[in-house]
Amino acid sequence: MGMEYTDIFVAGSTGNVKQAIQQAFEYNKFTIQWQSEFAGKAIRGSKGANIALGAFAQYYEIEFQIMTSPDNFLILRLIKSTSGWAGGAIGAHKVKKQYAEIVDGLSNYFQSQGIYKGRNPP
Repeated sequence: MGMEYTDIFVAGSTGNVKQAIQQAFEYNKFTIQWQSEFAGKAIRGSKGANIALGAFAQYYEIEFQIMTSPDNFLILRLIKSTSGWAGGAIGAHKVKKQYAEIVDGLSNYFQSQGIYKGRNPP
């Protein structure tokens, strides 16, 4: 199975988009760790608790990259980096659902800011 990711297209400067990403993740109760100027990961929950408590304590980690598209939009690539299988099948389903909610949440946030230009897959 390949890496699962979603590209969200946004208008604006890198600085504005980085600020919007930070606000959108924090709004969804994630902590951001920037690994470079244009990449990082958003984390919510505890890895230890997820393993100890299984599906009841969820740990989410979403990696992201900011890139420029050929038509000068910015692309926020969200990469689902945890499968949730530490919590069994229920945990994996929850992570998939949570990832979809995060993608929708970020898309809605960018729409509310007037900078959303679509996403792939839709």
